[in-house]
Amino acid sequence: VGAKIRLGLNAQEMEHRVYEQVVKSANSRLDYLVIHARHGQQRSRDPPVWEAIGRAKQCANIPIIGNGNVVTSADVQEIHRISGCDGVMIGRAAINNPWVFRELTGVEQSGYWPDAHKVDDAVR
Repeated sequence: VGAKIRLGLNAQEMEHRVYEQVVKSANSRLDYLVIHARHGQQRSRDPPVWEAIGRAKQCANIPIIGNGNVVTSADVQEIHRISGCDGVMIGRAAINNPWVFRELTGVEQSGYWPDAHKVDDAVR
């Protein structure tokens, strides 16, 4: 069983690192925790704070999954480098680009890349 959290309800909670207490509590109750790298008042246009995921990871003894503005394979590498997260959750990128998972697993390198306008490829 896992859960997903943000870095707090607002900037003040994020600055006070309330998410660290959530992580400490989750350690004995959850199998993993997804941390979205923004607080509740931020929107997708606001930059994620991947460093906070790293601070949370230091408090964790369960896998921490990073989330927030991960769109490309370079983003996956960068969020991992910055935070040390154990995995990455893709959200909005999958809605805007259903083939993002193929890109992230290297399928685009195989020579097959579907035509973005073909519905048949999107549902396969």
